[in-house]
Amino acid sequence: YSYTDANLCSNSDTELVVVHSLPAISLGAYSPTNCLNNGNDTIIASPSGGTFTGAGMSANIFSPFMAGVGSHSIVYSYTDAYNCQNWDTVTISVYSNPSVSIVSGLQASTCHNDLPYGLSFSESGGVFSNANVIVNDTFYPNLAPLGNFVYSYTFTDTNGCGAMIWDSTFVFGNPVVDAGRDSLLPCASAGMEVGESPDTNYTFIWSPYAGLSNPFISNPTATPWTSTVYKLTKTDIASSCSSVDSVAVLIPIPVQVNIVGDTVLCFGDSIHLRANGPDSILWRYNQSGKRFDYVLHITQYIQARAIDTNNCVSWDSVLAIVNPLPLPNLGPDTSIFDNDSVVLYPGNFNSYSWNNGSNASSLTVRAASLSPGNYTYSVLVENQFACVNADTVVISITTGINHADLALGNIRIFPNPTKGKLFLKWAKDELKLRVLEVYNTSGQKIISKAIPNNQANAFVDLSTLPKGLYYIKIVADSGEKTFKIVVD
Repeated sequence: YSYTDANLCSNSDTELVVVHSLPAISLGAYSPTNCLNNGNDTIIASPSGGTFTGAGMSANIFSPFMAGVGSHSIVYSYTDAYNCQNWDTVTISVYSNPSVSIVSGLQASTCHNDLPYGLSFSESGGVFSNANVIVNDTFYPNLAPLGNFVYSYTFTDTNGCGAMIWDSTFVFGNPVVDAGRDSLLPCASAGMEVGESPDTNYTFIWSPYAGLSNPFISNPTATPWTSTVYKLTKTDIASSCSSVDSVAVLIPIPVQVNIVGDTVLCFGDSIHLRANGPDSILWRYNQSGKRFDYVLHITQYIQARAIDTNNCVSWDSVLAIVNPLPLPNLGPDTSIFDNDSVVLYPGNFNSYSWNNGSNASSLTVRAASLSPGNYTYSVLVENQFACVNADTVVISITTGINHADLALGNIRIFPNPTKGKLFLKWAKDELKLRVLEVYNTSGQKIISKAIPNNQANAFVDLSTLPKGLYYIKIVADSGEKTFKIVVD
């Protein structure tokens, strides 16, 4: 710096300024992504001795749990010996761990010979700790060790974050059962003992029970009329686990009886069976002879017992399957006016035959296309078992101005669609409502509610009903009207 005064005298001075470069900073050895339950992460900074700031930081230790879920900026600042300061910033993301719960897990206890059953979880695609026992989300009891069996299920999401859940069952061993040795029993024999020694720690059930002195003990006397394989089920009372063994009781081959006939029928039909074999035949329900004719209402076994000339007895049985009738429901008789219409739907069946020749699953009756009067509609339906049944409904058509219907049409029903709560309002000086009824699309009445006198509003709760279409039938002193309501 130089300076000249008024006398033109000059002087100068010099100062040396040194500019230092900023310290070079680098951050390394850290994970840019973390799961919330990860352990702490150490961030290596060079040069050391600086200061870290940011969520989850303590010194140079980053805690995902303390930082919380989100994207976090971590700043490292450093001041050198010349008091020059520099900093560097890194971004660390923390993801939440998935939540996993058991939807369908292990039973509290399992028998070693139980059938495999499936497991399911709120998140699929995880990994089991016992892959040799649980295969393709299916638990195989016969592959599990006896005693307490515990497994873990680990699910990892797309962020690489995981969750683990445990489940357990106690696997009981199955009892050792001995139904006895196969033996030959003459027709005239008093019988033979089968099974094993009694044991009060177990229950015993034999099947079939025909020809046994007692099917509920371990060693009954068998006197079958024909060669029979008896199956003994032995159940451990403490664990409810069972094992099965069988024994053949053989007798001289008699002249066999053979039941023939159609064994699949519909409810209330008669079964017609015929027995081929010896002449002396006794059927179930004490019917005798070659033929069996009986009205059945439930599925059951029909047996026939025959005795040949050697006094040997033969048996045959068939399972008579009684299939249910379809139950079409066209709903209650109703009236429609002017341009109203009503949809008749009997339910979901294999085929439909209406009395007007239609084969559609539903029939729409429109008042505008019909003259006033009563119309009978009937439908014959067939279910998946080829069983048929019918239902009939009467639709009354009224034309002209229906003042009651006009007044009923002024009823406010809201909200529609509804989440469950449905409100009705009307002018009580015009209408006196008596009953509110709710029907499903099958015509079944599912709610009926009386409406007090002199009331101008009502409320009905549909929140317990499945989502779908319903019919609200309003019955007043002057008539009735049906509205469509959607439960959303």
